[in-house]
Amino acid sequence: MIELKDKFLGLYVALHDRAIDKASLDRWLQQADTEGDALTLVALASELLDETVETKIFVESIFSASVGHVENTSSIQSMIDSIDSGQSRAEVVVAFVEGLLEFNAEGSALTELEQESVLKNKAFLLNKVAVSNEYVNILLDKTNLDADLENAVDPAFLASIAILSAVTDDAGTVTSVIEGIALLADQDDAMSLINRAYSASFSDIIKGELSLHLV
Repeated sequence: MIELKDKFLGLYVALHDRAIDKASLDRWLQQADTEGDALTLVALASELLDETVETKIFVESIFSASVGHVENTSSIQSMIDSIDSGQSRAEVVVAFVEGLLEFNAEGSALTELEQESVLKNKAFLLNKVAVSNEYVNILLDKTNLDADLENAVDPAFLASIAILSAVTDDAGTVTSVIEGIALLADQDDAMSLINRAYSASFSDIIKGELSLHLV
């Protein structure tokens, strides 16, 4: 069973392709306590998604952020058809994220090849969720956006994107990124360091070579 917090994180990744900040996560978890899990997930999706984007582009962006690529045409079309038939975009995205995170190959009607593809996609999203979770747990309020800055120049906003760019369906990338984050936990300028360090790889950071990239 996937916890509500992980569904929040997965939904945020799908809609924004970046790690959530602590203030936003705390707010939505608190709302879930009063309104109920399912209602809050749909409400979160409704708040975050862009209704003005063309449906096909919207669906493709969800796939790209969630699994690292644009899925096969039938999967894309299935989500488009659901929206065109009257389901809200929020409901469709929530169903997609929950379905992927909770997918179990046992008893599935999919072919072995199709199961492998879905499990690979599930691993990709779960890995982004795991990094997002530790990003907030380790860096706490440092992850919160600065209301006085435009996103394009806000170190926290940029770091929330950068931190997931190193994550793939390989579990090793999760370990590497989290270890890199932990090294910066006590740094006041952790967000800026994360962004500057992306001229290197997180493996370099873990090896203690961060200073080589910050001179």
